[in-house]
Amino acid sequence: MAALLVPEDAEQETPSRKAESLSIGALFRTYAPMVGTLGMAMLGNRNDADDLIQDVFMRAWRGIETLRDPDAVKSWVMGIAVRTARTRLRSRRLARIWFGTEPANFDQIGSHAAPPEDRVMLARLFGVLEKVPANSRMAWTLRYLHKERLEDVAALCGCALSTAKRRIDAAHRIIMEKMT
Repeated sequence: MAALLVPEDAEQETPSRKAESLSIGALFRTYAPMVGTLGMAMLGNRNDADDLIQDVFMRAWRGIETLRDPDAVKSWVMGIAVRTARTRLRSRRLARIWFGTEPANFDQIGSHAAPPEDRVMLARLFGVLEKVPANSRMAWTLRYLHKERLEDVAALCGCALSTAKRRIDAAHRIIMEKMT
């Protein structure tokens, strides 16, 4: 019956045809807002989030041929974003240690429409997150700020579920200790 509904000469979309149709422009239009949101949650700075978007899509452009499953493009792009953000966090931390650079300024992280006390609390949270190791910070941020499922946190962080849970718990303990 299904054969009657599809003309014989109709082209069917195969994984290789789907991969060919992926353009970096289409990827950018579709996933840049998600990467930007993730960047703000991970890095706490609009300029760093903008730089993250550029870096992620440059890496995606260079590696689009390595994408094996075109149906997994979202997780592929978000995985690039998480790894790139982790590298940025580690670099920022090393710059503070080695060169004595100032910690990031989180005063502008909250929406201007939010009450001032909420913006102060958010800036304080990001100040505390600067003290959390990058892997734990990434897992906690994905879980609580980006609202990812535990399984997705583990996949995006490239670790086992139990490791993701330990990292989230470690970050949560530091945050609770410093915020109270």
